[in-house]
Amino acid sequence: MPENSLEDLLTTDELVDQLTSESMAGRMVLLVGADPEAVSERLGLSVEKLIDFGVELLRFDALQFHTADSLLAELADVLGIDSEHVMVGLKVRGQTGNPLLMVVDNAECLAADARALLRALATQTESGLGVIFGGEPDAEPALLDAGVPLSLVLESAEVAAFEAPPSAASDMPAQRRPPWAGLMIPWRHLAAVAGLLLLVLLFWPDNGATPPEHDVRELSLPEAPPEPVTTESAPSQSLPVAPEQEPVAMAAVEEFAPGPPVVAPEPKTQAPKPEPPVKSVPAPKPTPVPPAQPVNRTPALTGMAAELAYRNEDWLLAQQAGRWMLQVAAASSEDAARAMLDRLGRERSAYYRARRNGKVVFVVLAGSWASRDLALAGRDGLAAEFRQLGPFPREMRAIHSEIIAVR
Repeated sequence: MPENSLEDLLTTDELVDQLTSESMAGRMVLLVGADPEAVSERLGLSVEKLIDFGVELLRFDALQFHTADSLLAELADVLGIDSEHVMVGLKVRGQTGNPLLMVVDNAECLAADARALLRALATQTESGLGVIFGGEPDAEPALLDAGVPLSLVLESAEVAAFEAPPSAASDMPAQRRPPWAGLMIPWRHLAAVAGLLLLVLLFWPDNGATPPEHDVRELSLPEAPPEPVTTESAPSQSLPVAPEQEPVAMAAVEEFAPGPPVVAPEPKTQAPKPEPPVKSVPAPKPTPVPPAQPVNRTPALTGMAAELAYRNEDWLLAQQAGRWMLQVAAASSEDAARAMLDRLGRERSAYYRARRNGKVVFVVLAGSWASRDLALAGRDGLAAEFRQLGPFPREMRAIHSEIIAVR
């Protein structure tokens, strides 16, 4: 594989992005550098970013564990299955697009059997394992000679950023080399500083220079004519006077002579007629209210699933998005998926239709649980035949998205 030349173009953040994106896609990448501390630092940044994504991750140092047996034992421990079923468990992870990720430091120290195991896992698990290797430059030929398919090889930026090209001085014996042999000179930085100084000298304003004298001429302007002064005061503005109102003529008051008082006749009072008695109307009898029926919050199943009580897509879509399930397997037919639900328990399992590599499969789930930790603890309660398949937790939100995409 030709040596990658992106070290002069990629920053540290871009380098970490390349490593994490390739590994999350189930591929194997390599970061090399002559400075082991710089390589380990970038591997640590990649681990922090992968942890932020919430993926399952295994950190592996080849200085301590470098054989195939130790590598296989670590993988089995993370998957929660036996060592002989690691290949099957990683293949299921690859089919569901949820690869297990691993970061291997000091990759040049891996034994030959460990490199052969990694080659088999990369080619037979359908992208179920993503690996970020880190090490010295001799780690690249060691992995490629073992057949490990590296999708990308990057070099640490600090190692080659300001390194001077090799010269004849490097071939001289140590006692004959001049003191400046092998000195790394930052030519690009020096050129940038020189250019900046040149711009400052050209465009910086000269505050000490005297401005050129200008010919100043006085122009005579015409005098304004004097304003005439008048001694008359401005006419006073008088308010309009309302016209006088004429006195209102009072009407003459006629006087009448007092006469005998007039006595008004007393009105005749009539006895009130008795009102007919009001008949009492009996109050209507209250209509009995039927007792409230309990609300069935479990969604009704339809079709054959309702008759056989199998939980399928309708039941899964009705669950809360924050709950967790254990993905047990992917069956090739609906009858095979229902047979697995019979062994898991219909009230503790479900299945749904999905697509894997262009084929229709039926994903079998167990659960559900309120959190990911409870789902991992519930994995121990499954039968041995299902534990050997390497079930892993999945959030209901991701399951909803996959069901909607297929529909």
